[in-house]
Amino acid sequence: MVEGLSLDESAPTTYLDELDSFEDHNRFTPPAIPKRGIKDQVRDAFRAMTRWKNNPHNDHPEDGAAL
Repeated sequence: MVEGLSLDESAPTTYLDELDSFEDHNRFTPPAIPKRGIKDQVRDAFRAMTRWKNNPHNDHPEDGAAL
């Protein structure tokens, strides 16, 4: 059955080469996150710490994080 098979006549590409060259059109592309300045980052951090400090009933904020 393999008598007529010649290994010299193999295809120039392999199955793995075809998989590497395959482009998936349904691939998820994450959105670009806008850049923020250092002032905005410090202000947001200060607001978060203030919200955490002024939490009188020890209610967890909407994200569920607890310190």
